[in-house]
Amino acid sequence: MEEEKYNLLVIDDDAPIHIMMGKLLGEEYNILNAKSAQEGIDILASKPVHFILTDIHMPGMSGLDFLEALMMDAERRNIPVLIMTSLPTVDKEQKALGLGAADFIDKVLFTQNKQEVAERIRMKLVTNVQIPELPEELVLDKKEIIKKLMFDVSSGDFVTTTQKLCKFLGHRLKTDHLSFWTINGDNV
Repeated sequence: MEEEKYNLLVIDDDAPIHIMMGKLLGEEYNILNAKSAQEGIDILASKPVHFILTDIHMPGMSGLDFLEALMMDAERRNIPVLIMTSLPTVDKEQKALGLGAADFIDKVLFTQNKQEVAERIRMKLVTNVQIPELPEELVLDKKEIIKKLMFDVSSGDFVTTTQKLCKFLGHRLKTDHLSFWTINGDNV
């Protein structure tokens, strides 16, 4: 049985980005292309989307305006959004992350380090865990938890990070025991 692929929405008026994303991740994911924020909104209304990569500078609605509108949509605000630009500044990055972007990236990486771009997208898909009916204080802590875990994973090992996560969640959820299991291979 073939696994269903995630849908990645790429919103950019720059055609080469669409081509690069298709070549870079087209075998792993369904790449949905939009040349404007409005086209992206139309795709979101008609298809399930699991990840969004959007440029900041586009004619009409900017990527930041798109992100702000997306964050007001209760059904879609949890879709991870990676904001990209060829003119990065600290101010733009802070604004994007403050609006709820999962990541911010300089477009130069698409030519200098394509694999880093692919890994950052994969990591955002992995960390976009949906846990229904969390207490409000945990929902607010989610982004901070994910940032800390991503730092721990990148600078340490998975087992230690998982232990930290279990300890934190156990404390926050007031449980006595919490564990993660890894299943390798086809045998359970």
